[in-house]
Amino acid sequence: MTPTEPDTKPGKLRIRASMVCVHRAQLLCVRMRDPSTRVARLFVPGGAIEVGETPAVAAEREALEETGYRIRADVESELVAHYPYEWDGEPRQIVTHFFRGQLLEPDAEPSPVNDANYHEGVVWLPLSEIVTTLGFNAVILSAIEQLL
Repeated sequence: MTPTEPDTKPGKLRIRASMVCVHRAQLLCVRMRDPSTRVARLFVPGGAIEVGETPAVAAEREALEETGYRIRADVESELVAHYPYEWDGEPRQIVTHFFRGQLLEPDAEPSPVNDANYHEGVVWLPLSEIVTTLGFNAVILSAIEQLL
């Protein structure tokens, strides 16, 4: 898929990867609370791509770290999105590599999660609630919808 056009507003560049995983008509999400605004929102699992990682490997690692679930990324589904986002009082320019993912052990209990203090837990969001819950950012929502 083709990337969305980058936004030209100033902000620190952050390159990351995220996983879009559906199981039993629910989207795997994490609840994150912004340290500055204290606003909590749901996001698909994801985070920074580390040195030496491909975006798909980063998405798999981040999904495991943030949710405790092992998920395999469909590398052919990669969708790259560019958008501005403010987190912890800092404007950022985000480049996210989104992947469709498959839960590898659907009947297994997730591993324990020990993530950042702004991480408030894993949520399985019914697909019927995606637009109202994730509509706070049109680019993120569009990427998720395209991968469903």
